[in-house]
Amino acid sequence: GQAGAYVFSLGLSFGFLFLKTQKELSSMKPTNNEKKGFSLSLKEQRTPQFVANLCGRASLLLDNLIISAFLGARMVTAFYLTQRLINIVTQQLQQVGNSTWPAMSELYFTNDTDRFKERVIEVTQVIAFICGLALTPLCFLNESFVTLWTGANTFAGQTLTSIVIYNAGLIAIITFWQWCFAGTGLIRQILPCIITQAVVNVSCSLLFTKLFGLAGPVLGTLISFQLITLPWQAYLMNKIFEVPILPLMKAWIIPFALPVISGIVVTEFIQMPEIETWAVFMIGSITVYILCAVSFLFLLVPKTTRVRIVNRIHTLLESRLGKTTH
Repeated sequence: GQAGAYVFSLGLSFGFLFLKTQKELSSMKPTNNEKKGFSLSLKEQRTPQFVANLCGRASLLLDNLIISAFLGARMVTAFYLTQRLINIVTQQLQQVGNSTWPAMSELYFTNDTDRFKERVIEVTQVIAFICGLALTPLCFLNESFVTLWTGANTFAGQTLTSIVIYNAGLIAIITFWQWCFAGTGLIRQILPCIITQAVVNVSCSLLFTKLFGLAGPVLGTLISFQLITLPWQAYLMNKIFEVPILPLMKAWIIPFALPVISGIVVTEFIQMPEIETWAVFMIGSITVYILCAVSFLFLLVPKTTRVRIVNRIHTLLESRLGKTTH
């Protein structure tokens, strides 16, 4: 039933996108040379995009198979359920970076180099802030969520939770950086990095699962992201786009890594109170997120970026309320 509903919703989405795309393309009248150039561009991008997607899928989807092979199929349940809420949040965080690539591509192809470099750092900072805000409270809430949802015996531990939460933020940041290359037709430039990261990820996951159990696969992901992908892609951002490395790294470390690591450390020393009902869980979650939003916005985000975030939220609310009124 769930699979059927998923296929049906995908069919509607693809049907809508097909009709919308066909309508948009029919209004365009490209010349023969433009058609040939566009076709050539697609052919050049096709293989590296496929390899990049394949490596990304392999890195993230082999974890369950590794757990099953080393620890048995029964352990996959706890491994999966413990990450479920965090993975849902991760998918939404990735969309923040995904939504920026058309604008970033436009800046690049109009040769607005200075604004492109400025926006790379700014968007990285905004994504990192949203990741810190969305993920830090989960350090304290995930165990209660899993316990209320499926029982205490399906929670795989705070160590696994902490690593998955940190990886989730890195995924969102890395996704945005990769779009800067993919959206500008330079995906081949980061392909060696993506392939190396996948190989290191799988290799470390196999080793660490044998040594440390359930936390092994996500620890392998952490090592590959932190030691391979982040420094390598930051170097390529500097080499190809001339984005300064130090401000770029600072843009994600302060608003994301600092609060999340702090939250992880606190959970190691503080015994969290048991939450016995969904109502208490919801009230507690809302309270924690409001406190984090206010404190993070004023403590971890520079004033210029803070003003820009507030103005954009204000503009969005105005447009939504205006539509509702009309």
